[in-house]
Amino acid sequence: MAAGQAVDYSNINNLKDILSTYNRITESCFSRCAYNFNQRQLTDNENDCVMSCASKFINTNQRMMMTFMDIQMKKNEAQAEEQLKAQQLAQTQAQDSAAVQPTTQIPAAEMAAAAFANIEAAKSADDSSSVTGIGVESAAS
Repeated sequence: MAAGQAVDYSNINNLKDILSTYNRITESCFSRCAYNFNQRQLTDNENDCVMSCASKFINTNQRMMMTFMDIQMKKNEAQAEEQLKAQQLAQTQAQDSAAVQPTTQIPAAEMAAAAFANIEAAKSADDSSSVTGIGVESAAS
């Protein structure tokens, strides 16, 4: 329901813009072209003036809209290119970090096992040297 209301407000705003533009064109062309109020109908000169005036406004509006669309399209293309470059950079960085990780990182379990083996080897080396040292001392006494 809320989304439908937003669309209705958008349509109402668009209608207001169209009517406002229409009123500005009508007022401007009327003030330029209607000068004889003695007849109900427009004279041929007034009719030609109104048609010329309205077509100028319409053509100008169309040109502005085409220019706006071209500029907006260029902006959208530039944004799309920036997003694509950012995605490619992120992918490249992810690939680089993934390529570096296996060679530089050792899994924690392997690291712990190696550390434990080094500690055990150091203990056994200390124990054997102290036993040898004791045996030598007792033999010398």
